[in-house]
This record gives sequence, structure tokens and C-alpha cells, in this order.
Amino acid sequence: MSPFIVSATFDSAHSHLCLARNVGVGGLLLEFQTESELSGVSDGFRCVLTDMMPEGYHTMQDVHCSVEWLYRKFVGVAFSRPFFMNHDALLEWMKRVRMSYRLVENAD
Repeated sequence: MSPFIVSATFDSAHSHLCLARNVGVGGLLLEFQTESELSGVSDGFRCVLTDMMPEGYHTMQDVHCSVEWLYRKFVGVAFSRPFFMNHDALLEWMKRVRMSYRLVENAD
């Protein structure tokens, strides 16, 4: 899918700009420019996401998450509360914000 830019704030520290990738019903993948931006961040950290859309166009504002895993400059986060109720809601949101996407079959 096309990435979009979000501000990620970990445990109420200062925020970092990153790319949000691989959005799913339960969470998303964040990609940072460098690994050094993630120093001090670990599994279980709280994270708040806000997209960088102009005021009035925010679709992802103050979305609360938790860090599930870290690998180099990538962080997997899980939504603390459901942001998308199901795949149909996720697809509608992606169409509304004009994101390209590719469906991947569930491995279950």
C-alpha cells in the first residue's frame, strides 16, 4: 500500500515522524528514517499516532497503540481500541484517504 506520514509519540516523550505501512484491522507497521530514533523504545511501550493531514482532514488523530515488536527501523504497533471494526471498514477508510492497497490473504 502507499505509505502515509504519521507522528508517533512513545510514552509521552517527544514525537517522531515516520511512515505508516501495512495497515490492518488490529494495527500497523511504522518505518522510521533511522534506528537511532528508536533508542529507548521497547516492547509494551504506549504509542500515540496522529496523521500529518491538514487540520480538519485528520483521519487518524490521537490513535492509541502499544508496541508489539521492533526490528531495526521498523515497529509493529497494535491498536489499543478498535480503530477499524472489520476489513470492510479498513478498505472504506483507505478509499476515502485515497491510499492504494493490496489485499493479502489471512494465514489462519
